[in-house]
Amino acid sequence: MYLYIATFGYNYMINRLTTKYDVDKIFTAMVTYRDVKISVIGELENYVDKVYKALHPLVDGMVVLSTCNRFEVYVSSYNYDKVVTTLRRVIGNYFRYFKIIKGEKAIKHLFKVASGLDSAILGEEEILEQVLQAWRRARKSGYTDEILDMIFNDAIKTGKRARSETGISKGAIGYPEASVSLAIKTLGSLDNRSILIIGSGLAAKKMLSSICSQFKPRKLIVATRTLRNAERLKNILCGKTRTVVNLNSLKEIKELFDVTFIATKGNVDLNVKSKVIIDISVPPLVTKDGRDNVIIYNIEDVENVAKSLLRNKFEDVVRVEKIIEEELKNTKMKLLYRSADVAISHIMTFAKEVAERELKRSSSKLKCFDENKDELNIMIWSYTKKVFRPLIFFIRDLMVNERYDVLNHLLSYYFKHSHLGLGEDNGSEHN
Repeated sequence: MYLYIATFGYNYMINRLTTKYDVDKIFTAMVTYRDVKISVIGELENYVDKVYKALHPLVDGMVVLSTCNRFEVYVSSYNYDKVVTTLRRVIGNYFRYFKIIKGEKAIKHLFKVASGLDSAILGEEEILEQVLQAWRRARKSGYTDEILDMIFNDAIKTGKRARSETGISKGAIGYPEASVSLAIKTLGSLDNRSILIIGSGLAAKKMLSSICSQFKPRKLIVATRTLRNAERLKNILCGKTRTVVNLNSLKEIKELFDVTFIATKGNVDLNVKSKVIIDISVPPLVTKDGRDNVIIYNIEDVENVAKSLLRNKFEDVVRVEKIIEEELKNTKMKLLYRSADVAISHIMTFAKEVAERELKRSSSKLKCFDENKDELNIMIWSYTKKVFRPLIFFIRDLMVNERYDVLNHLLSYYFKHSHLGLGEDNGSEHN
């Protein structure tokens, strides 16, 4: 502790003690489906790694949340201007669509996102998993810090509470389910129909589940880049004829499908014949150019269907908002107590070092010191903790009441004027 203070100075140390878990260092730069077309957000997905690489040296922690509906960069740092300037340079012209929210508002926004309140489709299930995976990726790569880990952990907890304690996700329709509803609306029924699903991820799985729980298709084919990815879907396939094929083999299929669902990314040679194509890829893989005899829907069409199918969820929204407020309050309190505990830990470490030095200084004057060394250490440390107990309670009260000015003054005065040893001990008594 002495060396730390001597090396970095009082002000630096005190600032680190009182700001490590400061809510005001959190801010979010974001663009969502409310601000731009979904195709623009899809293009931003290519910037995730670039953003991490550019901002990591400037921040204490960061998490990038990139989905088909949002691109959000959560940051823990006091280098606000440098971070924003760098992000503007990396994102380029897209940055004009971004908005920035700070502090408690940024945390509350994340809680709303995880709870499904900020989704294009109210209460959607997918977003909670997307938030979790974004956090896990950042944490695994060493991009997060303690305060972001706490905030994202609490956001996941909030999202789970919202879904378990309310009906916000019951009857909610995500893009996969809405795609199936759109197909039903267009074709009347999917019984005895030939259906092609391109993709093998979560969206494709949900499409399969929705179809097979309601209908008995004549033929159902799942096409994917690698058959290994589609193996897990075999147990939920339905239809008189059902199979999994490689994407490259689609050109060998000459049949006219009643409906084709597309839920994949990247370049795909879609040389297939279909009466209806429903493409929820971002950016879309199919355009209407040159397909005059085909009915084509994209993700925006699917979103409109999903919204029209939602029931009135006003009461659920109110309950979820209450949960968010409760969890936000708990998070703020935990951060404040954590900040207080860090300051207290440093003070008690300092106090213990002083007590041990004074005991060592007096050892030559005490008879039988070696025989009673352990007992003396326990006694002095117990006495030190009791003496400091009122100060500990006072510091916690200051943090909980956000009296940082008083706390900074207290810590500064304590460390500057205690004169209980800051490396100047030369074996003599203090004057």
